Amino acid sequence: MRKKIVLSYILITLFLMFPLNSYAYETGATNIGTFSITDSLGTYEDVVGGSNYVYLAQAGVNDAALVIVDISVPTSPSLVGKGSRPLSHSIKCVDVNEDESIAVIGASTYVYVFNISNKGSPIRTDIISV
Repeated sequence: MRKKIVLSYILITLFLMFPLNSYAYETGATNIGTFSITDSLGTYEDVVGGSNYVYLAQAGVNDAALVIVDISVPTSPSLVGKGSRPLSHSIKCVDVNEDESIAVIGASTYVYVFNISNKGSPIRTDIISV
């Protein structure tokens, strides 16, 4: 199982490296799927992996700050949920706590805190000015 998760992390990292192509392909690997990131209004600045999910920090002109992708089936990663931001500050990084119930998004002058207990419906619980 650990090998599948590591391979999925590699896949998501490749998506971040080649945003213009919208897809990443790994030659010679098995049990890996692709996840389209065709959102032309945003870029992905950071990614952190969890048990069955990866969490992406999305910057850009749309209102999403947090994107959650289910990688429990490595051959078919899928979008689970998005957490929004009300302010248009540049998103820089993402982190989650150990039990994957809280996500923190770092922006240029704010920190966004999300309750991600329900992965399909992240709830922004706080905005901290830094």
